[in-house]
Amino acid sequence: MIIYNFYVDKNANNKNEKTLQLKPLYPIELKDDQYATIKLCDFSYLNNQYNISQNLKNNTLILKQTDYSYDITIGTNTSYTPLAVEFFESTSGNEDDLLTGVTSTFASNLYTITRATNPNYKLYYASTNSSYTIPNFLDDVKDVNDASKSLDFNEDDNEIIVETIDITNCPIVKTITFDIHKHNTNAVISGMTFEMQVFGSNDNITYTRLPATTLATSYIDFTLGSTTKEIITNTFNITNNNPYKYYKFKLNNIYYDFGDTDYPNYQVVMADFKLARLLLNEIEYTTSTTPTIGATTDTNLTLTDGFYNSTTLINRLNTLFQPYNVVITIDTYTNKLIFTNTQNYTINSIFSNSNGKLQLQFLNKNIKDNYGSDADIVELVAGQNILSKNINLTNFAKLIIASSLNHQEKTHNELIGGNEYASGIGNILAWIANDHIPFSYINYVNTEELEYRIDNKSINNIVMSFYNEKTQQLSLDNALLHLQIKIYNINR
Repeated sequence: MIIYNFYVDKNANNKNEKTLQLKPLYPIELKDDQYATIKLCDFSYLNNQYNISQNLKNNTLILKQTDYSYDITIGTNTSYTPLAVEFFESTSGNEDDLLTGVTSTFASNLYTITRATNPNYKLYYASTNSSYTIPNFLDDVKDVNDASKSLDFNEDDNEIIVETIDITNCPIVKTITFDIHKHNTNAVISGMTFEMQVFGSNDNITYTRLPATTLATSYIDFTLGSTTKEIITNTFNITNNNPYKYYKFKLNNIYYDFGDTDYPNYQVVMADFKLARLLLNEIEYTTSTTPTIGATTDTNLTLTDGFYNSTTLINRLNTLFQPYNVVITIDTYTNKLIFTNTQNYTINSIFSNSNGKLQLQFLNKNIKDNYGSDADIVELVAGQNILSKNINLTNFAKLIIASSLNHQEKTHNELIGGNEYASGIGNILAWIANDHIPFSYINYVNTEELEYRIDNKSINNIVMSFYNEKTQQLSLDNALLHLQIKIYNINR
């Protein structure tokens, strides 16, 4: 009997490769009356193969979000938006006083007026005057001889924004009534024709212009040369079939544009005109409770490669799922993961529900086994969603060592692939328990003295491969092994 011993450190030549190449100094040639066996005498490696990693294809979950929106049906009844009673007194003589509990604050050239408790609306007024008292311009109280009852409202410095707090009750404003007050006896110069510009927004950032249905009807015009104090009223319809959370109002003189050579002439007389009244008339509508199903967005939620136990896994998952209002816990009796969908969406026509339908997709068997799911896709309905099986973070319990040599008696396996990297396995030399604590040494000694007869008659290269029990080939970055090729003579 001849024995060829191979003592190999994988770091020497094949550190980060999926195979280990063993090359005899000279080819091993067998005569016709000889046969060979292969024997793995012992094997050691540091258990640094992460149980969740990109390599194992079990570090990414896909969150599928389907958008639900809700259509409206516009009715016929109209009503005035009740703004004056939200902010101001209604008793005759003190109509310009704010109600008890209503505050007016100033910051960054903007007044914010709101009720401290249970507000229905907020009123914003842009102004460069930090000590201005805002009069009640939201009702019918006006006095042609009292300029203090009208609002400073020039197009350079002022604008009004009305915010509706309850998103289920945002108005569809259809008609605007506004009064312009010429409050002194200065002669009217040419071109004192004003329009009220109306804009709608749902985020107070991007606004959509809502034009008058007939532009000419939206103007208020003052007679050239007039020295009379007067209040002129106009009511006009706007093109709008959508509810908005924010409505913005700006005054615009249609004959003077900023930057024109004669614009300074207009600026001189801007203060002659104020806003005496602003009324909003809205139309009723109903919001459907049946959603219109929109697009589905897939978001990859990826865990950092590492060794995870149930606690560290849940902590990391909660960080990933927090923006989507999903909380992950574990049932300590069954070891099953619980995904709780905590979203609190109220049906409205302003904002769609980006999580109208929320689903969790598992890409392969590896990750389904890890998380305890029988299904590829699990819908996360509102409330608790308990996965069907316990978690299993032992991502490979066995390390399989195979060689490229041809066994006379082929090894048989019935293993199930875990992901797209699953492959066939050659003839198995060893099946080693791998479920040890991370960064401990896995040591195998062939105490049973197992060796396998091979059919090869010429051996000049031996390829060793490593797999987990889900038939995925592994790239071990370290290993020490002792292998023998034994040559026997056949007795005649």
